[in-house]
Amino acid sequence: IRNFSNFSSTFGAKKILKNGLSTTINLSYSTRSPNASELFSDGLHHSLATIELGDLRMKQEKGLKLLLSLEKSNDRLNYSLTLYNSKIKNFIILQPTVDGFDLTRRGAFLKRKYRGIPIVHMRGFDFDFGVNFSPNIVFKFLARVDAIIKKIRSKKTISVIEDMLKFGVILFLVLKSSSKSINYTKL
Repeated sequence: IRNFSNFSSTFGAKKILKNGLSTTINLSYSTRSPNASELFSDGLHHSLATIELGDLRMKQEKGLKLLLSLEKSNDRLNYSLTLYNSKIKNFIILQPTVDGFDLTRRGAFLKRKYRGIPIVHMRGFDFDFGVNFSPNIVFKFLARVDAIIKKIRSKKTISVIEDMLKFGVILFLVLKSSSKSINYTKL
């Protein structure tokens, strides 16, 4: 029987500067236990049409995250820029297997396996911007960009990729989300 105990904590501080400007720093630590599908999957996942394989040796994820924010607000404009840096140990991911597909009576299915990556670094920023057109009409814009840096030490890696990873090359640069809205509040 496996027993996981999760823990999370956050520490933060905010400094209010002049002219509606403020800075914030947050440091958080959290753990996440593997869920049942990450441990016990062994067959067809109907909604994805894939064969998924769990791993009973999966370890608990442990993440440390640092956030730095700069915020400015006044009667007309509101904006904030938040930078973050995360380090996650035993990052759980669902990846295609080396042999690729399983041929069954129902057809060919992509075969994927849950595995833990020893260390993953995620860095990115959020940018929020708002304009108050009047006391009851506000325009808001939000953009989030993530950079995921993954270092792999494997002798089977293609040499070009291995050289790139030595320098911590960004493997994914993703505009994670973007939203725009106009809000009306009846006074």
